[in-house]
Amino acid sequence: MVATHTFDVAGAQAAGMKTILVNRFNVPATRLSHTPDMVVDSYAKLATKLS
Repeated sequence: MVATHTFDVAGAQAAGMKTILVNRFNVPATRLSHTPDMVVDSYAKLATKLS
């Protein structure tokens, strides 16, 4: 699951999903004590990493 909000990542992880945080504003990724499987700072970088 790809999200730009840490609470969405936390919910997806609680449901057993792999997660990617697009952290465009440099928000602490572990704010909710969940660590995303991948963190990128833009959708362009996400596309590059997935290609």
